[in-house]
Amino acid sequence: MKTEECIREEADKFVALAQGRIKGLEADLAEAQQRSAKIKAELEAARQALTRRANFQFKRDGDYQCPKCGIQRGIQAAMTPRPGQRRLDLFQCDTCGFDLDVPH
Repeated sequence: MKTEECIREEADKFVALAQGRIKGLEADLAEAQQRSAKIKAELEAARQALTRRANFQFKRDGDYQCPKCGIQRGIQAAMTPRPGQRRLDLFQCDTCGFDLDVPH
């Protein structure tokens, strides 16, 4: 009987160790799932960027279009010319504020 009791006590120690790891492992799993979801969203956005580039209009109704809004967000947004330096034309997106310096 003493042998069985000793084995049972050791088994209970292993169970206690396992129980102690459950919360940490559950937290690790939840973090990994969140990270996986984020990576999947970033992957989908990267794939969409390829399609958006193929359909991107550089100029629409006489206005240059913002490449950041067009590629990253899939929207059309005009860029307004701003005063620039002597050798640069400056454009700024009316929607996201992206600045583009164009040498001339």
